[in-house]
Amino acid sequence: MFSTIKKWFQPSEPEKVLEKTDHITAAMVLMLEVAWSDRNIEIAEEQTILMAIQTSFDLTEEEAKNRLVDAKTLHHESVGSYEFTTLINNQLSYEEKTQIIQTLWKISNSDQHIDQWEEHAIRKIAGLLYIDHQDFIDTKIKTKQEED
Repeated sequence: MFSTIKKWFQPSEPEKVLEKTDHITAAMVLMLEVAWSDRNIEIAEEQTILMAIQTSFDLTEEEAKNRLVDAKTLHHESVGSYEFTTLINNQLSYEEKTQIIQTLWKISNSDQHIDQWEEHAIRKIAGLLYIDHQDFIDTKIKTKQEED
């Protein structure tokens, strides 16, 4: 009984998360974080995630769906974004990280409305990925222009 209670109070171990995932799955977890930030993952948001992963990382539809299942599990088990942004910071260039932020904007705008909680989540992730504020704003504007 005490071991169960003890597990609740043990801190998350980022190293364990980093051992069982890669930058693609980590990016998908961040995408799910944005989609979930308004407490509702729309079908359009999930489809946008799948399309973005397929085009950005040259995956088949089946590979993307399998990774989405893994990412959903990690997202459900995680307590924050830090371990995933750390992995991405260690493996991707600034331009690739900026592309992730633009994809996050596309996901949040896939239902034709950027919720305040979605914007907050993107802002937090951009900060953890060390994205300049100007690039944060530019990707938002670029995404809105592409949608029009």
